[in-house]
Amino acid sequence: NKSKGWVSARLTPLKELTPLLEKKIFLGQFPVWVAMGTLHQFKRLMKITNKEIDQFVEAVSNKNLSVRDIDLLAHGYFKGGDNIRSQIENGNLSWSINKMREFQENNYDYNEEEKQVLRDLEMVQKYIGRLIFKLPHLKTINSNFFSTAGIIAEGILSKQNKFNLVLNNFIQESKDDQPGKSKGGDGAS
Repeated sequence: NKSKGWVSARLTPLKELTPLLEKKIFLGQFPVWVAMGTLHQFKRLMKITNKEIDQFVEAVSNKNLSVRDIDLLAHGYFKGGDNIRSQIENGNLSWSINKMREFQENNYDYNEEEKQVLRDLEMVQKYIGRLIFKLPHLKTINSNFFSTAGIIAEGILSKQNKFNLVLNNFIQESKDDQPGKSKGGDGAS
């Protein structure tokens, strides 16, 4: 007694399960809700690969984690960058869960400038991901499009080195809060 859309929305994610993910679900080692909800959404919107999904599933499966914790880790793994991804892959799950919880809890304590920077960083991450996927597969013959897009792309490239430098410096400053790293230092930046 369900609509075709309702049935399709549930069958499509099932058809896209990787063999490893399917195995882990049927063994009860990975929650189907995270697979059909979070991972399917990330795969569709962020174009994550089956290999990335399998790496995540392998890292968190059968670790006696709650569905909520696995969902938190998925957000960290696929949206949080290389640092948290490597922490999850290396088995630092408690640290990663705590970082994601801190992020959620503190998200409302940011001042306006911090909130804007976080929004800007999320937008940059989102649009870079889109372009990485779209540009190699672009099918157009419109020369005006290529002319305009080329000018914009050159403008982006002209700022890329400075952006990479600023971003790398920012990341380096934030790395003091990782497991196994001592805090403090000489205070120089």
